[in-house]
Amino acid sequence: MQAILDSAEAIFLRSGYVDASMDEVSLLAGVSKQTVYTHFGDKENLFASVVGRVTADAAARVHYELPDPVSVSALPAYLEDYARRQLDAVLDERVLAVRRLVIAEAVRFPQLAETFWRQGPSRATDEMRTRFARFAGAGLIVTPDPAASAIAFNWMVMGYAINAAMLLGVHAAPDHAERAQIAAEATRIFLAAHRA
Repeated sequence: MQAILDSAEAIFLRSGYVDASMDEVSLLAGVSKQTVYTHFGDKENLFASVVGRVTADAAARVHYELPDPVSVSALPAYLEDYARRQLDAVLDERVLAVRRLVIAEAVRFPQLAETFWRQGPSRATDEMRTRFARFAGAGLIVTPDPAASAIAFNWMVMGYAINAAMLLGVHAAPDHAERAQIAAEATRIFLAAHRA
């Protein structure tokens, strides 16, 4: 199954969703077309599986469980680290390529965009909302609406970086030093509004 997903990802990213064929996937994977259909059902499910794998790989680099900060003074370092990991994940060339493909196909295949949304951006803000609710409960931050706070923090971190990378190419994405600056400034602004 790994070979099928690897092959499908390569073909989708090279040819786009519409022009990718199950024949090509089976040929590159070294399996019969029937095997591809048996495992994935159809091209849409295969693409959803590729999107799921790419977003899960990215999410694993960001959303692994870390112990919550135990004091207000530990919160800035925690948030900066989280923001840097988030930037590294979403600016990964593979993730950007899948994001571009999903956006290109969103009008014709809105369900593909919904899959990417659920498994990527929506999951990220849900995870942050859960953390912010815990932090508020522990008295580390003040927020009447953890979901709105999560969205605000997420876009302070991601807005410029993702737009630059998507519109101008991966070479325009912030480098590691710039990512650290973005993370630090987003954290500073966030805590100015939410500090307990």
